Amino acid sequence: MMNQNPYNQYKETSVQTATPERLMFMLFDGGIKFLKQAEKHIEDNDLKTANEKIKRGQEIVNELMVSLDFDKGGEIAKNLFSLYEYMLNELIQANIKKDKDRIARVRNMLTEMKETFQQAQKTLKNQKGEAKQAGGVSGKA
Repeated sequence: MMNQNPYNQYKETSVQTATPERLMFMLFDGGIKFLKQAEKHIEDNDLKTANEKIKRGQEIVNELMVSLDFDKGGEIAKNLFSLYEYMLNELIQANIKKDKDRIARVRNMLTEMKETFQQAQKTLKNQKGEAKQAGGVSGKA
């Protein structure tokens, strides 16, 4: 452990101390990054590395799937599961056929989902702030 790369130590600590929301965004970012890399490696005809990057993307989508809470998430969690399942199937086919279009489709879906979750998180934060302010105002009167 003494010889561990400081960057790897930092990444490990970042993951261990991240909130569930932050972990989700880290997964989205990682998936998007690996799929961009896969597209580039296919362009460069480096199919072995493209395969590795697509598999990393698959692992991330799989992690998003297993992190779903069906008890709390209900119908939304079921719909997300179906969407992640679709993405996994697309990535499997993309890897078999080295199909950049399928990779790009999944990458774009991950990007849109990340942006949607960011907006939802921002809205929720604003609503909590407004509720806290309203509670503080009525508490003073």
